[in-house]
Amino acid sequence: VEEVPTGDVAVYLHHLARRSADDSLANVTLLLHPDFMEHVRGRMVDTIFGSLVSGAFPYEKVDFLYLGWRHEGPLVDGARRVSSHLRYHCEVEPRDGGDFGPCDRGYNRNLLQNLWRMTFGREMNPGLEDDMGGYDFSQLLVSRRAVQRRPAAYWRYLAQAVSARASYE
Repeated sequence: VEEVPTGDVAVYLHHLARRSADDSLANVTLLLHPDFMEHVRGRMVDTIFGSLVSGAFPYEKVDFLYLGWRHEGPLVDGARRVSSHLRYHCEVEPRDGGDFGPCDRGYNRNLLQNLWRMTFGREMNPGLEDDMGGYDFSQLLVSRRAVQRRPAAYWRYLAQAVSARASYE
């Protein structure tokens, strides 16, 4: 039961928890909104769907693929990832142990820190590039192998944690 509505996030995590618990994960899971074509590039979707249908998808090489096309700032790391969403919306001290904030209106600093701790089991360190990466309504692809690196209980815990009121305080 969601104490706080989370939209797609808790649903995605719940799906990963259920499917990993009963060992029914697909080789590749696409987590998409009903209106996903408004949030991803059509050419990218054609390429991914085409490679999945034809059997040409590189299952052994791709564990995660961020599909959203909107992100703030340029691509980084030789165009291998999108710029920091957190750094775009919050001030960040550029040092190990650096804190962040203040943030734009609507950004809940406590939520970001709490979710990071719950997800990774450690405090967030935005001074060392710990951040949320890009954002566009969570359109993504994840491999079975990547999901199974964590037990089903982990995904169940996260699904409950993101919708718990305490996570926002």
